[in-house]
Amino acid sequence: MTDVYKVLKGGVLIDGTGKAPLENAVVVIKGSKIVNIGEEGDVEVPSDANIIAVDGHTIIPGLIDAHLHLTGTRTPDMMEWILETDPALRALRIAADAKTLLYSGYTTVRCCGSTIAVALKRAIEEGTALGPRIMAARQMITRTGGHERHSVPIKWIKEVGVTRLADGIDDCRLAVREQLRGGADFIKICTGVWGESKHFPYASADYSIDEIEVMVEEAHRTGVRIASHALGKEGISIAVEAGVDTIEHGRELDEEVCKIMVKNNVILVPTLAATILKEKDRATETDPKWRVAYAPGNLERMNDDTYNAVRIAHASGVKIAAGSDITGAPLFGGYLMGNNAVELEYLTRCGLSPMEALMAATKICAEALGLEDQIGTVESGKLADILVIDGNPLEDIKLLQDSNTIRMVIKNGDIVLDRDK
Repeated sequence: MTDVYKVLKGGVLIDGTGKAPLENAVVVIKGSKIVNIGEEGDVEVPSDANIIAVDGHTIIPGLIDAHLHLTGTRTPDMMEWILETDPALRALRIAADAKTLLYSGYTTVRCCGSTIAVALKRAIEEGTALGPRIMAARQMITRTGGHERHSVPIKWIKEVGVTRLADGIDDCRLAVREQLRGGADFIKICTGVWGESKHFPYASADYSIDEIEVMVEEAHRTGVRIASHALGKEGISIAVEAGVDTIEHGRELDEEVCKIMVKNNVILVPTLAATILKEKDRATETDPKWRVAYAPGNLERMNDDTYNAVRIAHASGVKIAAGSDITGAPLFGGYLMGNNAVELEYLTRCGLSPMEALMAATKICAEALGLEDQIGTVESGKLADILVIDGNPLEDIKLLQDSNTIRMVIKNGDIVLDRDK
């Protein structure tokens, strides 16, 4: 990319830091980075700049989804996820999903489990495919009998490789090293299931603290962050104590755990879009009958628990990052890629203000990914990941769910979508 200047001129800037919006904003971009910001008349505009008038629009940071799965699935039947063996078909599907995400305003995503996402990331970086910046975990690491499909032969789980079964300290260490060798940008472990395990159907801790600590040690020694799928209190507590960076889901969070999370700067990614279940989301006929999440009478209580956990976290000062847990299949509410911004609406139902919800999908997400020095806010020195949108999300957070409101998407300083052309 040549270092030509682009200048967004006019409009209202919501920079993602939580500061009050800036009227008549000017954002100067040189190459891939933002070099100057200010009010019109106070910022020097280079004479050779490409001036982009955005009067009547709002400028915000590119959106980030801190938890999704680029798997190439198109069915809610988890059995087919395992039996689907055509990698070419899955690759084509996730390439389409990536383009949809980008055109929906998502310039960065964190894929929390998918080996094929590593290849997609490379294709995007080399310009072969169009999509957001991807942080990929590769395989999720779980114990035998943990967050895995218990109704199929264990050899299938090992052959398909959606998850990496790891048991004992040495195997847990090896599992982390395998993911890093395979191109993982961060590590995803499962420390506390809730309804996934046939033998432990309710909330339980999956790993000992020694097993978790060795996985944290391996990740942090390599300079990458580690996320923990944890729904029950015990699984959350032990993961936080062992030093994980983010808690995914966190259904049984309470004030006691939240105090430790605040102290240790552990971020919550509640994944409300997928965690809030409805009657129509009951298991398909191939799902095992023991899955507690779908038991009659449990849905309303589970939903209340989920909302309350986020309310407690928010009131306690825990940082909350927006992650949809969308897979590309019509699972858990029927949300497909491109509908990820529904998570922001759910966060406002839990007491976050529209500004806080927007920050959860920008600034705090960047922190969750360890990329806060590069993305997440519209500030000088950051990469130019910027959206120009119709309307004001602080007045109506739902408008981000309509991709037609996204007029322009800029990623790394390049205009990748301009709906007015």
